[in-house]
Amino acid sequence: MNNRLLIALPLAALLAMPAVAQNSSSTQSSATTTQTTSTDTATGKAPLTPPSREGFWGRVNPFARKKYVQRQTEPIRDRVNELDELTASNTKAIKDTDQRAQAGIKMASDKADVADQHAIDAGNKATAAQQSAQQVTEHCPVSLPLSLDY
Repeated sequence: MNNRLLIALPLAALLAMPAVAQNSSSTQSSATTTQTTSTDTATGKAPLTPPSREGFWGRVNPFARKKYVQRQTEPIRDRVNELDELTASNTKAIKDTDQRAQAGIKMASDKADVADQHAIDAGNKATAAQQSAQQVTEHCPVSLPLSLDY
């Protein structure tokens, strides 16, 4: 009898350890669940609640009826529809911003091209003015006084 008792007690303790570990991990996971529920969601609504337990001792009938499945999946479908609408509005906003940015880039590029053309014209006029000034100094040998005293 003592032999059986010495074997049974360590075996019972060994088998009880996973159950204790599972209970402690479930309390930790519930703590992390409450931390994730406090954050803001994309739709601004609270996260979905887990489905209620129905049937014999909280077990769901393995032969679920169509209405039961619809009742369980309706909140999920509503959320998916909300997220689709949110995605569509975000996509529209992104496309609008992209179009405005492209228009701004094109306008800046056009203005830079005009400024570049004006700079080229100014450079050509300066070169022409310098050449005409050199021609004048070559044709006119008279030197002008450096200071004008009246």
